[in-house]
Amino acid sequence: IKNNSNILFLTPSIISMITSVYKNPSSELLNHLKNYKMIISTGSLLDDKIRDNFFKVFKKKIFVCYGATELSGPIALQKNNFCLKNKGGKVSSENKIKILNKKNKNIILIKSPYLMDGFLTKKGFKKLSVTKDGYFNTGDKGSYSNGILKVDGTERKIIKRGGELIHLSFIENITKKCKLVSNARAYGKKDITSGEELFLSLSLKKGVKKKKFFKIINNHFSKYLRTLLWETNPKILR
Repeated sequence: IKNNSNILFLTPSIISMITSVYKNPSSELLNHLKNYKMIISTGSLLDDKIRDNFFKVFKKKIFVCYGATELSGPIALQKNNFCLKNKGGKVSSENKIKILNKKNKNIILIKSPYLMDGFLTKKGFKKLSVTKDGYFNTGDKGSYSNGILKVDGTERKIIKRGGELIHLSFIENITKKCKLVSNARAYGKKDITSGEELFLSLSLKKGVKKKKFFKIINNHFSKYLRTLLWETNPKILR
């Protein structure tokens, strides 16, 4: 409001939250939203139900932005007359797209002047890996035709929860370090609000009592992870 911004970026989880809070928005709020040229969803997949509910409440369309952390911004954006269930849209002129067919999967590669140089790690600077002609493998699957990019999912063993990338192998490796666990598999499930939720299925070693296990595994995870929530089924960690 102070700076007369005319584009508003929101994550799906925030869109869902404000839709439930402002079920009957004031005329002042509705008039304020009219000033925005575009409201753009970014960070994770926007579910159709959340998009439709937002329009019912605020009478304002939401457009979807597809981007990459390594690009620090958008790759493609939906247009007024263009709507996709999955993320994607019209690719900006600065970005170049290639589709790599890998094991019958079409992987999205991007070349852009905005690609980051690399990552700062504990071991020092790690250069971003690109092809000889400068294309970065996004790890996402999709198709590209006539300037329009459609995104179908991801090839990498990663889920995106509320815009945060979570490496499933990282969760599995941490779990297997626990002396009571024999095997573990992390996976994602589609979630309307956050895009994907993280779940962990694990096997205990023979003779391990569940009551003892809960205390030890929680202490183990607290060293590496931020929050834990056990479901009623003790084999599933959410």
